[in-house]
Amino acid sequence: WLTVIAGAFLRLFPHLRRLDLYLVVTCRDGPGEEAMIGYFSSRKIVQLEVGDPRRSTLLGLADNIATVRRERSWRRPRPFEKADAIEVNIVSQAADGLPLGFQEVRCSKSAPRDWSRGAT
Repeated sequence: WLTVIAGAFLRLFPHLRRLDLYLVVTCRDGPGEEAMIGYFSSRKIVQLEVGDPRRSTLLGLADNIATVRRERSWRRPRPFEKADAIEVNIVSQAADGLPLGFQEVRCSKSAPRDWSRGAT
């Protein structure tokens, strides 16, 4: 998906030389963390140096993204850096992957009926 998103943006904006992807991902990086139950997520910035997008190929983008993932060369975003990046929420795609047959339970909550400023 990241390759398709990056390719679409390069097609729409052919003057770009670098794409910043702001990823919202599950926190499953450490040993044994794949067995944790809960919605733990982190934010990562992936910088894709494209060069001349007119000469870039989808295979080249895919290889670039695979290299970033393999080398874990993402970083935590700095304040306000999200504004210039393409946000991709990967956590929503992991809902069916909970361990031991656990399932997500969502409780609907109605909108508040009155407004309070928190003071008495």
